[in-house]
Amino acid sequence: MKKRSLKSLTEEYLALASVALAQRLDVVLETLDIRNDQLEEIRESEAFGASLAAIREAETRGFNPEIDFRNLVRARTLGTQKIWLLYYMDG
Repeated sequence: MKKRSLKSLTEEYLALASVALAQRLDVVLETLDIRNDQLEEIRESEAFGASLAAIREAETRGFNPEIDFRNLVRARTLGTQKIWLLYYMDG
């Protein structure tokens, strides 16, 4: 059996967690009132990967993307939604 370092296992876990969260977030984003071109812009944004990491961190403090994103988007205008989705956890 191949030995792996803790660092290697941590990196592998974080990569898998990021993919899983991206898939969960895709489902949430597709249920919101956001146009397809806007969804693609969000997914392809340079900030998307960092946002996923920040969302994972926020989940440890009780943030629930499946519920909280829907509630937030319902309360905001589309321009603000896009900014929030891309930069919410950056500050």
